[in-house]
Amino acid sequence: MGVHSFAQNRYGRAGTIGFWLAVIGTGLITISAIATLFAGENSLGFAFLGGVLLSLIGYIVLGIMTWRGKVFPFRDAVALTLGFPLSVFLTTMGGGILFSLAWLEIGYFLSKQ
Repeated sequence: MGVHSFAQNRYGRAGTIGFWLAVIGTGLITISAIATLFAGENSLGFAFLGGVLLSLIGYIVLGIMTWRGKVFPFRDAVALTLGFPLSVFLTTMGGGILFSLAWLEIGYFLSKQ
């Protein structure tokens, strides 16, 4: 939410759409993970798959629009654009840590503003 409130006037309609796609996708992934935790088996796989797809699209669009709108420095825009896709493809090799580091960098930048 901090990214959106900081950049909503700079990255345009496409950036807003990318933000909401990423939020909805992450929410679907979370709902699927919670349902799987309570069911004890893989459940709501369609929600997980849809969430991953929406998040991939959303984070890529959001990252590109923050770069085009000069909202963040180039390294932060690249981290936002590639953080989630790389975390999906590098799941078994610490991809989540990479995505966390990307958000850590963005949070650091926002804290200095």
